[in-house]
Amino acid sequence: MGTKCVPTLDIEINLDVNTEESGSKALQTIIQVLLFQRSQIPFCYEIFQTIVNKLKTELAGIDSSKWKNYQLAKQREVAISLLGDIQALFKEVTEIVKRSDHDIRAMVLFGSTLYTAKEAFIINIPMADKRHYPQHHRQRLEPALKHLTRQLILSEELRPSGRFIGPTNIFMVLGMAATGDPGKLSPQIEYRLLDNYQLPMNCQKYVINVTVQGANEEKLACCRQMDIFSDSLQVLSIDDSQEAPVDHKQINELVTRETIWYQVGKSLKGFNDVLIKGKSIWNEGL
Repeated sequence: MGTKCVPTLDIEINLDVNTEESGSKALQTIIQVLLFQRSQIPFCYEIFQTIVNKLKTELAGIDSSKWKNYQLAKQREVAISLLGDIQALFKEVTEIVKRSDHDIRAMVLFGSTLYTAKEAFIINIPMADKRHYPQHHRQRLEPALKHLTRQLILSEELRPSGRFIGPTNIFMVLGMAATGDPGKLSPQIEYRLLDNYQLPMNCQKYVINVTVQGANEEKLACCRQMDIFSDSLQVLSIDDSQEAPVDHKQINELVTRETIWYQVGKSLKGFNDVLIKGKSIWNEGL
């Protein structure tokens, strides 16, 4: 992927433990910030989502017999479709993190095609600890995600290069070891093998490394023994001794092998906010 210096942003978030939910939310947060920062959506994601959801209810009442209203209605449909595609991608991200048994290595690409990408964000997120239940560790998740968002927005390393302005296509690809099987990772998600994929030489690359500063494992007995209210009122204990032994030699071999890249789902199309006779779809009424 090139030998020149690549801007790298290391972000540490403070959590009790990195659960499936926190890993998924961290990756979604990065994608949300990049979509807005790279001008693919006109507002930050939360505001974009709120406004577009409101547009869904208003769209049915539009009189599309008038040409101006027809154009505005079509613009609103594009915004609604983009939000739906983003939400579908986030569902796929959730499934990937939930089922993954290794650190997450993903790329978000901006450009007309995968092979003419102008910018690439290589994202590394540690593997989720599946011995812990997400619902028991949500108290610190929201502050951690706010910290992640703030670091991304304020980062000098991620400042837009100015190579292109305006909406383009967005792709997400997942990196796996050569021995990996994406079908086993999640059969519900569509993967497309990118055979011998390499980023374009002129593509601006960035690296985002997310690490988790967690509590001492000895203090985290919260999810190891829980009361299960059933007819027999039994206690479920999770015994670490029953887990398969870790083959560190095999892990080291996998890390050194070439990464295989798979496109996840379909590409997104950035929203182009076109004014129609000086009016935007974000204006109140038509």
